[in-house]
Amino acid sequence: MGVEVTKSIQAHNIIAMAKHYVVNDQEYERFRTSVVVDEDVLRELYLLPFEMLVKDADIAAVMSAYNRVDGVYATENHDTLTKVLREDWGFDGYVQSDFWSCRSAAASLNAGMDHEMPDAKWLNEENVKNALNDTSLEIQTVDRALVRRFTQMFRFGHFERPYAPREIDAKGNGARSRTIGEQIAVLLKNDGGRLPLDPATAGSVLIVGQAEFVDDACQGGGGSSKVDPLYTVSPVEGTQDVLRDLGSDATVSKVTVAHDLANLDEAVSAAKEADTVIIMAGVVATEGADRPSANMDNDQNKLVEAILDAAPDAVVVLKDSSPILMPWLDKASAVLEAWNQGAEDGHVVADLVFGVVNPSGKMPTTYPRRAEDTLYAGDPTRYPGTDEGAGYPVIRYSEGRRVGYRWFQSEGIEPQFAFGFGLSYTTFDIADAALSSDRNDGTQPFDVTATVTNTGDRAGAEVVQVYLGVPTEGQPPKRLVGF
Repeated sequence: MGVEVTKSIQAHNIIAMAKHYVVNDQEYERFRTSVVVDEDVLRELYLLPFEMLVKDADIAAVMSAYNRVDGVYATENHDTLTKVLREDWGFDGYVQSDFWSCRSAAASLNAGMDHEMPDAKWLNEENVKNALNDTSLEIQTVDRALVRRFTQMFRFGHFERPYAPREIDAKGNGARSRTIGEQIAVLLKNDGGRLPLDPATAGSVLIVGQAEFVDDACQGGGGSSKVDPLYTVSPVEGTQDVLRDLGSDATVSKVTVAHDLANLDEAVSAAKEADTVIIMAGVVATEGADRPSANMDNDQNKLVEAILDAAPDAVVVLKDSSPILMPWLDKASAVLEAWNQGAEDGHVVADLVFGVVNPSGKMPTTYPRRAEDTLYAGDPTRYPGTDEGAGYPVIRYSEGRRVGYRWFQSEGIEPQFAFGFGLSYTTFDIADAALSSDRNDGTQPFDVTATVTNTGDRAGAEVVQVYLGVPTEGQPPKRLVGF
């Protein structure tokens, strides 16, 4: 996916930048932590996406990470920035520091970093001149860094193109956002065909949940990805719009439950009276901090269970950015994972719940049944790291290649929802799966073909996933190689 995104960005003469290079997989103590991982695992799993971006997408820029890699800061790591990135892969773009990840002038430039962001804390005139004078830095290295960056700017016409910002097409971009949002949602549970709801019989619709999920469009957390949208569609507004467009005379109301659940009784009473109940819950994570646990914040599990007890037919809509635990799952007949939708939240969720579109997404990660089923549960050497005498936390990726769905497969742990899982309002038949050949010398790709037929009564999409087992010691049972 990163390769295709990069190609699209750079087709518009915009520099694409891959981040964070490399093994910046947690936020806790990200400015100090050292990650230790075996070389073969580093290359097969963590470096591989970057290698694909360099070789398959000709990416223009790479952003180095905050953390240390085997004791050396990522911005000063010659092995990753020069040996791997440039000598092994042939990268000819430039390397930029993550914001304030640069720790030095000479060491960073010598290692292969080219550009400091967001300021000149280290690569200022005084520091660079001092390094040149004491010979810890050569002028050729400074020139090299400048040439690498300017080359990419010339490549994409940045010097020739005048700065002429135009008005943002809010309506057009919103329509795209709505379409994308509807495609990525994942239907996790739908006992008895509870979804989609019938707009003609919806009656009084109650939306219930905490403020982040029912009052406003759920936009995700803060940090560098935070966006102030030109408009948003709230859950109530979006549901009203969609029902009106469907010719329904259903009414829509909401109860916002306090973070301390002080008014939970009010929500329970309202749920008992409503004809249709939609529970909205989830997680709004942020850059700079890891989630404290896999549970939803603010006692939302208790909230969801209480409403399900009052209204057993209630539909649960999750708005998350990463896996959560669902101790109430057995009580729910329908669960839709909508993710942090952004500006068009209200329209997207209503379109999905009332069947305007079919949920066709698949799980991009694994949801565990229990917190202790995850690979780092109870192992401080894996997370959040231990002080091994150097004065900073050291995290050891002791699981090797057994990450994500590979962990659950290799350990024989049944997940709550598996990577690649996703239900639908329609049905599909996948037949005639075949390989282009049954033997290969390892230098040529296989072609995998199959016939996909929509056997249901509504439009939808299916994702064909191809997994490969490598019968070698240390390899996981199987890995996704195409979809």
